[in-house]
Amino acid sequence: MSIATFLIMAISSLFAFIHPLGVSPFFSGLTRHHVAGLKRRILLKAVVMAFMVLALFTLVGHQLLNLFGITVDAFRIAGGVIFFGIGLDMLQSKPRRWRTGIGKAYALDQDQENTEEDDPSITPLAIPMIAGPG
Repeated sequence: MSIATFLIMAISSLFAFIHPLGVSPFFSGLTRHHVAGLKRRILLKAVVMAFMVLALFTLVGHQLLNLFGITVDAFRIAGGVIFFGIGLDMLQSKPRRWRTGIGKAYALDQDQENTEEDDPSITPLAIPMIAGPG
């Protein structure tokens, strides 16, 4: 296999499981109240984190799963259950449990206003939306 053929296969495989067109509506919805500069920082942070997660699991993912005795099929089932739960919450228009955050929980317990800006770059954008299926 030539290098050009390998690169075409690798890039097409990357687009198959990252699916940038499928992630873009989520990014738009999660950052609709942010200014353009903050949107760019959120996007850059999400892409860098997704790259780091994908690179890490490319290098040591198989050994990590073997260390804990997790089969690939069990990992796929667990991921499907998580995505089903997120999708079901979205369909029922329930509050998003997966974006509560420690800062918000602390602020609610202390009856304080949450001063920290809501940053969806790591969760849910980078993990599980961009790097999750990969």
